[in-house]
Amino acid sequence: MVPPKLSGKEFETALMDAAKRHEAEGALTMGRYGVQAMHLGKDKVITVPSLPDFEGVLATGRQFIIEAKAVAGSSLPLKSDHFRGRQYAHLAKRSEFGASCWLAIHFSARRLVNSIQPAMTLAVPVDRSMPFWQAYETGETATLHRDTAHQIGSVIPWRIPKGCRKPLPDLVALLWPESRRIELQTLTLSHD
Repeated sequence: MVPPKLSGKEFETALMDAAKRHEAEGALTMGRYGVQAMHLGKDKVITVPSLPDFEGVLATGRQFIIEAKAVAGSSLPLKSDHFRGRQYAHLAKRSEFGASCWLAIHFSARRLVNSIQPAMTLAVPVDRSMPFWQAYETGETATLHRDTAHQIGSVIPWRIPKGCRKPLPDLVALLWPESRRIELQTLTLSHD
């Protein structure tokens, strides 16, 4: 059910589509951080490096922030335009104050010489107390490999919501997993 390949824009659209459905369910609300610019006179405008892609609030009141990336290769470069310092700094700072902060990555399916890597969508928590992010801050690591993301992150499942024709990422399963467990228990009890 996971899309085999997505562009960055397609992944962001899928996340927003999922958020709209989750909002209708009463689980969360999410929006985009806007593009920022500064006016320096009559006709001079300078854009400011962007913040992460999305921010929102769960029905529990907890804030979450997500930076979304789509990767065709085996790793995401972190020391380039792919993951800007301002985005990381914002995620790390908000995490220190209790927000749930994530780097969500859709890794496209890849055919290798001796194997096939299926598409998968992973979310890596951004928290300065994690050894991976400590290594990032000291410059010891500059990329996030698919295997590492799988080890330190969580899989974002895709599902086809009721009344929808295409699969969407299940943000509730990532951000509020206990609500999914309660939902499943309720369904199981109602069928008994």
